[in-house]
Amino acid sequence: MLELDSDKHTLQSLIGKPDAIQLQNVHYKLLNDPKFQIREAGKAIVFDYKIEKANRSRDWSNHNTVHNGAILIRQKGAKIHITSQFTTKEVKEYNDRLVKEIEKKFKASQHLRKDNPILRITSGDFSNLERIKFLISFTDGSSDGLLKFEKIPYVSFGPDRSKQLPEEMKWMQDRVHALMIRGEKKTSLHDLEFISKIEYQNFVILESVDANFVMEHKGRKLYCSLDFGFHKYLKSLDASTEFEVHITNLSVYDHGGKKVSLSNKEQREMEFLILDKFDNIKLENYERIISEKQAGENSIVV
Repeated sequence: MLELDSDKHTLQSLIGKPDAIQLQNVHYKLLNDPKFQIREAGKAIVFDYKIEKANRSRDWSNHNTVHNGAILIRQKGAKIHITSQFTTKEVKEYNDRLVKEIEKKFKASQHLRKDNPILRITSGDFSNLERIKFLISFTDGSSDGLLKFEKIPYVSFGPDRSKQLPEEMKWMQDRVHALMIRGEKKTSLHDLEFISKIEYQNFVILESVDANFVMEHKGRKLYCSLDFGFHKYLKSLDASTEFEVHITNLSVYDHGGKKVSLSNKEQREMEFLILDKFDNIKLENYERIISEKQAGENSIVV
């Protein structure tokens, strides 16, 4: 997130249309320059593109696969939110490059607040307890009730290797690095005792969550799976690991319960709709947890 010195600016006047970034020494190629789309009366801009990469797991006659990538920039008052959408590490890599160029353009406009650095949500912003609280807070859904949580079928977590574990967790000590648990079809794992019980939370690192949500839009029901968290944090314990989210599955049904076949354009529109709503939840929950943390640090015990 970035913060401007005023809410009077327009996104297009600040950043214009970023040029496509030339790729060198990579094993994928950009199929088209990012499409520049202005939305919401200039309050949102989307850069949508495709890459092609080799896929050795496919049939010998077709070694290439195509993957979508996108950057969504939305202005809310003086605040700028940038959402990166990707499904492969190659798309993430290109998105990271594109975001850096976009941030440079914002800085060059000289309208960013000088006392506000660019906000990135990282694993180091939280203690283990706060990180669990943050990731599980998405189960409340959006505050307006439009994006509703259904269940968590998959979690990735592990013991905090810097601590002596309580008796009930001793079996993990020096034996378990990470646990990736997938529940049965009708099971939700957000009540898993090592994550939900306060007596264990200080000894557990919750890395990522795969959660199911449902959203209604124009008479249709959107069922989606979102994979979010601080991916690979358990392996690196790098405090700069950034929060990521991407859609792993999306199905749309009409008011009669019949599955709707979407065009590529409609698919992308639905994905942006969901990610925008999720982004609102992310920022609300992050700001609340950080405010509570700061209030606790500033409180005086008598």
